[in-house]
Amino acid sequence: MAFSLGAVGNYAAIPSYGDLLSMANSLNPDLATLSSAGVTDTLTAFQINSGIFVRSGATAAVTVTTDTAANIVSAIGPNASLGQTFMLIYVNLNTSSGAVTVGGGTGVTTTGTMTIPIAGLRVFIGVITNVAIPAVTLQGAFSISANVAA
Repeated sequence: MAFSLGAVGNYAAIPSYGDLLSMANSLNPDLATLSSAGVTDTLTAFQINSGIFVRSGATAAVTVTTDTAANIVSAIGPNASLGQTFMLIYVNLNTSSGAVTVGGGTGVTTTGTMTIPIAGLRVFIGVITNVAIPAVTLQGAFSISANVAA
């Protein structure tokens, strides 16, 4: 679904209710979850593109590697473009010493703080930096931990 007000060929037509509803639904993130005691994982392109990922079950530190940039760009879809951004909220419900550290898979550059605190979350902003030879940068933006007062 794509439309623009005032675009050539559109003649400033008002978008239909169906188009507006489809656009609004596409902005709602899906929830992907994993409950595992494992200490290494791969964060799949689907899990990254879901928007919200919840991890639980580990009592030891966890190392997570992202899927490849090619898979992430492919999962975004055929209209993925240079400079396009996406957001991932990673929720860590692990206990005791189950902090999570994220590393980049092939073609994925990570910047900023990549650790998700126990019983907290971190927001990541992803940017497609190359489409022809898929490359993605994943930036750790900020985190919220259980120690923050409500």
